[in-house]
Amino acid sequence: MPRYNFLNREPVTFISGKKLVENDGIAVLCNCGCVAILRKGFEGERWRCFGCGSSIKMFMLENDSGHVIGASPDGSPKLIPVQGNERELTPEEKKKALESAAEVIKTSYKPAGSLRRGDSLT
Repeated sequence: MPRYNFLNREPVTFISGKKLVENDGIAVLCNCGCVAILRKGFEGERWRCFGCGSSIKMFMLENDSGHVIGASPDGSPKLIPVQGNERELTPEEKKKALESAAEVIKTSYKPAGSLRRGDSLT
């Protein structure tokens, strides 16, 4: 059984708003392995895992994109699944999405030391 960890950060997850409206509920998975069913009409912004006690912030996405592009600890792009999504990307689609994200990061990256007050990030 997972134990509550006082050092838990506030993890985030992405939820398919489309699937939540269309279905009776969708499974929400915590990093500790516990699962809860999020029911239609849920209006909260956070969900507390009954297994480990983490307060998970949820971002509802209106369309069913399947994945969101995030970053690994080393800064490389990674695909984060949208919970409630049923569509799996093919290896080709994953590769293309990650390459595209890497290119965007490469062309828009500005080292923190190079920014001055009033500089635009875009």
